[in-house]
Amino acid sequence: MLGAGFLAAAAACSPELGDQPFTCADGETCPEGYRCEAGTCLADGARPAVTRALRVTYINRSEMYWFPSAKGGATLIVNDGFSPGARGIYEIHVAPDGEVSTPLKLLSFNEQTVSSAVVALDEGRYGVITMSFPEALEDDLVLALHALPRDGDRVPEDVVLHRAGYPYFGGYEPAYVGAVVRGDDIVYAFTDPGEGGAVVVVKLTREGEVQSSFRIPLPDGVLPLSGDCMLWRAADNRLTLRVGLDVIRVFSLDVDEGVATEVPAAEGYPLFGFGGSVAYLNPNEDSSQVSYVLRDLEGELISESQPEPFTEGLEPYTGVAYGAGALVAPLSTDTSFSSIAVGFMGPDGSFTRVANVDRQDEDDLYTARAYGSEGKAYVAWTTFHDQLMDLWVGVGPLSGVP
Repeated sequence: MLGAGFLAAAAACSPELGDQPFTCADGETCPEGYRCEAGTCLADGARPAVTRALRVTYINRSEMYWFPSAKGGATLIVNDGFSPGARGIYEIHVAPDGEVSTPLKLLSFNEQTVSSAVVALDEGRYGVITMSFPEALEDDLVLALHALPRDGDRVPEDVVLHRAGYPYFGGYEPAYVGAVVRGDDIVYAFTDPGEGGAVVVVKLTREGEVQSSFRIPLPDGVLPLSGDCMLWRAADNRLTLRVGLDVIRVFSLDVDEGVATEVPAAEGYPLFGFGGSVAYLNPNEDSSQVSYVLRDLEGELISESQPEPFTEGLEPYTGVAYGAGALVAPLSTDTSFSSIAVGFMGPDGSFTRVANVDRQDEDDLYTARAYGSEGKAYVAWTTFHDQLMDLWVGVGPLSGVP
């Protein structure tokens, strides 16, 4: 870390340091005329178009979540699950003008391997569902609901509202867990490898009391130790489950009745469930182009977008609910993805570009997540930088959506 004396000397000897000359890992120390923002010294009055908010070992493609902020703008919650000495859940505030806060650790994982899903319990609390590998082989795989304050300024106390243990059957890391808020309920889903493997769907009150649960046998080809789960809530509160990794299947859920109806397998990668239909990312043979397809629950085609540039290795992972539709990122005008465009798919299958944020880096893009609020698009994306991963955040105008 650079000392204050060195920074002062550098400022005195170098009249042109540029807008972002140093990092400030302590969240404070910068030369005179600079402020610390998101771990970087930024010249007073300067406002970059995008900000590198974190440099970490790795962030899973699933574990980035946007929420509205009481401070204005939006907050991004990420799981740094791999950086030595820094594993945990982080909150990053992003103002409408693009100002990005220094990441605040909300929950520490120590050196444990933990996957997570995040929902809004209420206006003042996040609900973080964690799935933790045991520290000893004879211990259980643990699912827990943590209540953590939103828009805070200091490390909060961890309040655990719900905890459940399941026999541990091995693996390298937990599969992704999915969660949504539906009315007064929290619903989460994960794959339990026991008894041949099944998806467990649990319905909780917002204070963590179990209301019901049921199991869905894993479809053929979905392996018990790699059954990643994703839950989508449609505008009418209907739920859709995506499960699997190499082989992916989709279910329409009725959690009140404990019923899961499998949707016929279809070409492409499922991106969002609208309750009565499913959106898919459909690449061509060499993944240089994709189209965005909507099919009903019987697999019949409803609509298909014009081809969009794409590149192999990108992981859009999921659309993000916005109004009656969903925001999809990353899109771009070419396969270099020098900018991150955002698309909007309506429940009728309409598809249009609604926002764009220019990148400053040239590293390989991994995944992106978009969020919309009050005419602004907030976009987070991760890139590979040597042996590490960077998390970037940008803000741009949002237009052309209902």
